[in-house]
Amino acid sequence: MIRLRTYALEWGPLPVVALIAGFAMGRSETPVLVLGGFYTALAVMQYAVVRAAWERDCLAEEVRALRGISDSHEPTPEETARLYADIEALERGERP
Repeated sequence: MIRLRTYALEWGPLPVVALIAGFAMGRSETPVLVLGGFYTALAVMQYAVVRAAWERDCLAEEVRALRGISDSHEPTPEETARLYADIEALERGERP
């Protein structure tokens, strides 16, 4: 199961920056669109970081599961013989 706590920590700086950007938009003479664009770009970058971490964790879980399956499966003698026959056919240039 994916740990949501880690992703919440990765989103941590975003609310603080939103508060600072909101304060700056209300108190300064800087155009609101400039600060809004900055905040939007920051939110998109933060989303990309969190999404990449989530995908990395999902793929790591899938790899662990596949390794567990492959480690627990021993090929039968028939499967081994078929594999060697296919390899020999490929070496001769034939299609297995």
